[in-house]
Amino acid sequence: MVILTPITINNHFNNANYVTKVDHLCSERHTFNFLLKKVDFRVAMLVALDKEPLQFQVLIHLAIITGCRRGELTSLQWSDVDIDNSIIHIKKSLYQLTGESAKVKSTKTGKNRTIAIPDYCSDMLVQLRTEQHIRKSRLGDLWNGQENNFLFTKADGSVMHPNTPTEFFNDFLNRHNLPHIKFHALRHTSATLMLLTGANIKQVAARLGHSQLSTTNRYVHAIQEVDRTLADSMGATVMDLKRNAKSAKPHNDSNCFTSIQI
Repeated sequence: MVILTPITINNHFNNANYVTKVDHLCSERHTFNFLLKKVDFRVAMLVALDKEPLQFQVLIHLAIITGCRRGELTSLQWSDVDIDNSIIHIKKSLYQLTGESAKVKSTKTGKNRTIAIPDYCSDMLVQLRTEQHIRKSRLGDLWNGQENNFLFTKADGSVMHPNTPTEFFNDFLNRHNLPHIKFHALRHTSATLMLLTGANIKQVAARLGHSQLSTTNRYVHAIQEVDRTLADSMGATVMDLKRNAKSAKPHNDSNCFTSIQI
């Protein structure tokens, strides 16, 4: 079972050079705009997110933690959430055609999946449910969420439009003068985080709902290429130090390498 914690995410964010190279390696075939371009961006985004409405905080954190698609997130109902056991059941996806009301369909692969979430996400969901109950009591008969009970709603309790996460995320980045990335990039970030924290390819594929391991393998190959690049860079550095040591003039004392700056 793979559990991503705030500390893990933050550590991954701080490894900016590593993931920037992953992003670059993947860019020819797929635009993997990972959340990780600069360390300052990562920190600023997380700090700024704390100032946003609670349901959008929950939405973004779940996007990173679960790697769920936008339609899967917006289709979540409280019956899909097991807060006591920190589990979310992904059973459907929300879509809405122009001029029509929102509709629910099966997931992209047609298969359900169960995803574990860290305790901090469960705590946020408890807060969201409480906030929603308060809004419901205030609106009374004007509340439109009695039947469907969605996690993410409009002000009147009706289901959130499936495009709203993208619109909010774009607006959020603009308001805080943060570099633009796509909402879907949070899904790619989630996959990379899982691999970097030790998950195997089957675990990542199951969590993301990939029907083909070859889809998940894109992330593995990218990380392996970066690992090779880092290994080559480290090797070159060691060889440079070795050459510098050989060319340095020996000192009279026993430490003949004191002139080398490492």
